[in-house]
Amino acid sequence: MTAALRHLRCFVEVAVWQSVSKAALQLNVSQSALTLTLQQLEASIGVRLFDRTTRTLLLTAAGEEFLPTARRLLEDFDSALGKMRALGARTRGHVSISVVPSIMALVIPQVLGKFMKSHPGVSVHLQEDSSDAAEERVLKREADFGITSPLNRLSNLRYTPLFDDQFAVLFAKGHPLTKLRRVRWIDLEPYQIIGFSQSSRLAMQLRQMPSSDMPENVRNPSCQVSHTATIESLINQGLGICALPSLSAKRVPLNKLQCRLLEDPTCHRQMCLVQPDQRSLTPAAEALLELMLQEIPRSARAEGVRMLI
Repeated sequence: MTAALRHLRCFVEVAVWQSVSKAALQLNVSQSALTLTLQQLEASIGVRLFDRTTRTLLLTAAGEEFLPTARRLLEDFDSALGKMRALGARTRGHVSISVVPSIMALVIPQVLGKFMKSHPGVSVHLQEDSSDAAEERVLKREADFGITSPLNRLSNLRYTPLFDDQFAVLFAKGHPLTKLRRVRWIDLEPYQIIGFSQSSRLAMQLRQMPSSDMPENVRNPSCQVSHTATIESLINQGLGICALPSLSAKRVPLNKLQCRLLEDPTCHRQMCLVQPDQRSLTPAAEALLELMLQEIPRSARAEGVRMLI
C-alpha cells in the first residue's frame, strides 16, 4: 500500500500527543481507524515508527528521523493548497494586460483604482501597445488578455467585440470646417492631413477604403506621426487636420480644438477583447476583466461610439 497524506497527518498527530486516544480526538476519527492507519504506514515504509507501551506511544529512532520530513511535506502541501485557494478567491496572483492607448487613458485609471482596492494582493502589469503588439503579447503569453483593434483576425486568438468607434476629424477652432453642418471625407481634400504612421492599423484601415470614398491626401498623408499627443500639438500650430476614431479624439482637450464625425461614408474602428483561443484566464485576470467590462460602457462613451457589450 502506498503512503498518503492522511497517513502522514495521523503519524505527526500521534507523535505530538504520544497517544492514540488524544490524537484520534484531534483528527476526529476513531481510535481503531487511527491505529489501522499507523499500521498501514509502517507496513508501507517497512519500519516501525512507534514503540508502544500500555499508556503511550514513543517514537523509535526511525520515527524520530522521519518526523521532520513528514512535517515538512505536510507544511509544503498545506502552503501550496493555501496559495491555490487564494488564487481561486482572487486574493493574490499576477495579471498582465496589453491595451491600445485610447483605452489605457480613458478606462484603465478608473478600473485599476477599484481593482487594487479590492484585490491588494494581486500585482498588475499594464502594457500600452499598438494593436499588433497587443495581439503578439497575448499569443506569446506575455499578456493574459488584450484590447485591440483587429484588422486581420488570427486563428489562434479569440476576439470579442466591445464597441464600434466612428472616425471623426480633429481641427483647430476657426478652421473652415467649422462652418460645415456635416463633414464628409471629401471635404478634407483641400487641407493638409496629419495622419498616423503607415504601419499603424488606423492607416491600413483607411488605405483599404475604396479610392472613390477616400481622398488621396487622407489615404497617404504627407505628415505622419505615431502618437495622439503629437497630433494635438501639430494641429494647435495650424499645421493640418487629422482623421481619427472619435474615442481617440476624446483624449484630446478640446478647449482649442474641435471634433466632428465624418460621413459619406461612415467609417468605424472596432475594438475587441483578445484572448488565447484554448487557454482560460487565471482567477485574478478574470476579476480584472470583469471590472473592465463593467467600466468600458461608462468611460468609453463618446459621440460616434456604439457599445457592443
